[in-house]
Amino acid sequence: MIVSKCQAALLSAATVASVISFVVFVSSLAAQENDTSTIPRTVEIETLAEQGDVDAQFSLGLLYFLGEGVSRNDAEAVKWFRRAAEHEHTRAQFRLGYMYEFGKGVPQDYTEALNWYRLAAEAAVSDPDVHVRIGLMYDLGKGVEKDDAEAVKWYRRAAEEGSVAAQFNLGVMYRQGEGVPQDDTEALRWYRRAAEQGDPDAQVSLGEMYFFGRGVSKDYDKALGWYRRAAQRSHVRAQFAVGRMYELGKGVPQDYAEAAKWYRDAANQRHALSQATLGLWYEYGMGVPQDYEEAVKWYRRAAEQGNASAQSGLGQMYYFGKGVSLDYEKALSWSLLAVAQDDPSGKMILGMLYEYGKGVSRDLVQAHMWYNLASVAQAFHQLAAESRERVAKGLKPGELAHAQQMARIWQPEADLEVPSETMRPGAEAVLALQQALSQLGYDPGPPDGVLGPKTQAAIRAFQASTGLPMDGAMSPALDEAIQTKLTATVQ
Repeated sequence: MIVSKCQAALLSAATVASVISFVVFVSSLAAQENDTSTIPRTVEIETLAEQGDVDAQFSLGLLYFLGEGVSRNDAEAVKWFRRAAEHEHTRAQFRLGYMYEFGKGVPQDYTEALNWYRLAAEAAVSDPDVHVRIGLMYDLGKGVEKDDAEAVKWYRRAAEEGSVAAQFNLGVMYRQGEGVPQDDTEALRWYRRAAEQGDPDAQVSLGEMYFFGRGVSKDYDKALGWYRRAAQRSHVRAQFAVGRMYELGKGVPQDYAEAAKWYRDAANQRHALSQATLGLWYEYGMGVPQDYEEAVKWYRRAAEQGNASAQSGLGQMYYFGKGVSLDYEKALSWSLLAVAQDDPSGKMILGMLYEYGKGVSRDLVQAHMWYNLASVAQAFHQLAAESRERVAKGLKPGELAHAQQMARIWQPEADLEVPSETMRPGAEAVLALQQALSQLGYDPGPPDGVLGPKTQAAIRAFQASTGLPMDGAMSPALDEAIQTKLTATVQ
């Protein structure tokens, strides 16, 4: 949430954790921090600051931080924040902690950040800004060993003081049983408090509680109502959820066309699952006119973000030449990426490629293995089983035993290499991102050009350290922040 007229918010809501979003939050600036019109002219405040007036020192630091009346200068901001902080000015202590946490004007240092946050917390009777930051440091293990119980303690303190972010985070902790016994009723209570204050992440989470009947009786109408409130603020997960409600006919009459509209809104915000869904729907004409080229477009966008179903969908389009020129090598490449994430459709495509020798040398042992693996999935059980038995008729007893053994020991991500010459479009950008993250000390996994879970986790970790929304997605803002960090590292 951007709260300053100069767009100098400390940090807004952001996503963390594998399934449920966490909010990274630094709350609104205090009134004197927001409205620089109340601060005396720069020359006067400089004089007062030099004379040792701690309020003036803090205000001068704020002016340098915001670039109001002076050129923006984080190092100067740190200098004046420090002078005031050393004289127990609590807002200056908080600000100095922030500067250390996000490496603004000083080398990034989580331990030093936590020290200053603690000093501010000790001096302030009630300061949710400080308390939620300390909770987050314990939650993420920044500057201190990760301690969920300690995080809960600080979140609760800030939540009772009215911090929306802390209320949401506390709901997440109860929902996941982190630092407290798992309790959906308590999770619901804290989600509701944050949602009623307008927090879109909390509104989506509250909608999910009603949709699945967690901590409350299942109620699709209320779920849809909370999803809609968040979706109206362009919350991408809420847009997808509303689309899914229309697709399933939950709380509303089933309406594929309306569902497609909501999926498109989310897809235009790079929501990979919505993009993959649109690809499928354009391929088969569900809620939209059948259009193979549109299907390929949306499959590709999701596939380039690492969505397995989209990768296998794109592989299928290349296999059958639907919306693209028939290309078995690209069908192979995309299917390999999909099965690395255990996607059953990709296994079916690989079975067909090996059975008929398309894009690869014909290999009935490999074909049998892939059909066998695909048959485990209910959606492909009959087709894959029939294909497996057809292939088995062409195998010798030893070959059949070998194929069955290969299927038994196969694991996802098992040495499946995509030839570099068929590396998918967009992979170069992901590869460059992975190399940059590695250079900055984050672990994106092997530099393979795939925006998979490990790379997304590295992106979220970087976003957390720079104050960006922690969505794990590539964006111009992420590129700019990485380049700024790389430049600073070189200097």
